[in-house]
Amino acid sequence: MRIQTDSVISLNKQAWDTYIVTHPQATHYHLSGWGAVIERVYRYSSLYVSAWDADRLVGVVPLVTLGGLLRRKSMVSMPYVDYGGICADTPAIGYALYRGIERELTARQISLLDLRHRMETQVPLDTYGDKVTMVLPLENDTDQMWKSFGAKLRNQIRKAEKEQLQTQWMDAKGLPDFYYVYLHNMRDLGSPPHSVKFFQRIIETFPDTQFLLVRFGTRVIGGGLCLVFQDTMLVPWASSLRSYFRLCPNNLLYWEAIRSACERGLQRFDFGRSSRGSGTYNFKKQWGALEEPLHWQASVGGGDLTNEESHAALAWVVEAWKRLPVSVTRVIGPLVRRRLSN
Repeated sequence: MRIQTDSVISLNKQAWDTYIVTHPQATHYHLSGWGAVIERVYRYSSLYVSAWDADRLVGVVPLVTLGGLLRRKSMVSMPYVDYGGICADTPAIGYALYRGIERELTARQISLLDLRHRMETQVPLDTYGDKVTMVLPLENDTDQMWKSFGAKLRNQIRKAEKEQLQTQWMDAKGLPDFYYVYLHNMRDLGSPPHSVKFFQRIIETFPDTQFLLVRFGTRVIGGGLCLVFQDTMLVPWASSLRSYFRLCPNNLLYWEAIRSACERGLQRFDFGRSSRGSGTYNFKKQWGALEEPLHWQASVGGGDLTNEESHAALAWVVEAWKRLPVSVTRVIGPLVRRRLSN
């Protein structure tokens, strides 16, 4: 077996992505385009490590080298998203890939490795964090899907409809409205936003990306970025304006996304990660979503902080960030965001 490392330029993207789209352990974030997006927007170098049995690809792991705000450089698979890590045909191949990564860490003098596996692995790294991903099994019939929801949730969706909120699917033309809502929501959460260029590159790299917008009259008050991978719809970024929460725009947004996924014949709806017991966790759970533990693993050398510790150290800035004008967070937010891997 041969372990190979490639840059964005040297990578055989067709072979890589063909392997990913059919592998049962793969996720959308294993696709080669994500490393290219991050490298292009945030100027971090991406690395693609693969395992070959003669001319047959049998395992991969995409990586990005980040410079941390409170720690030295780290190699992450994959930053800014929920999943990544090693995707291989067998545990032995996965371990061989891990050893190949270790050699790259030594050569590049990087002390922190952060692998965001969705499933349990035999990689000898410590698991960190308490995050779970929330996944809703879908019905083939939208009426059956609707009946599976509790009365409170159905009433919230009906309330949004009675208030005459409307949903709209959009291609790249929906980005300005989505980003406006996203930017305001991130400020209100006290979290630095990605740059608009980050989302522009996602659209260019994955042309089937769609935006789902929620309108109140002529104003967009909610929006989500939707992706489809294998049998699953994902909504990695979704927001609504807090001043309109009383109209339940989030409930209508997710119902339309779920309804559309059912009509497309998809089997799963991925709400993304949450901490158990949090507000977002409870929101997702009310739809019937099931929690799946995430197996995020890291090796820490030289006293570096893990991601969880880094975020704890930065918690004091959240309240101050909420008080900044949105125009300011739009400029300085991406400069901070690029250094926070979560």
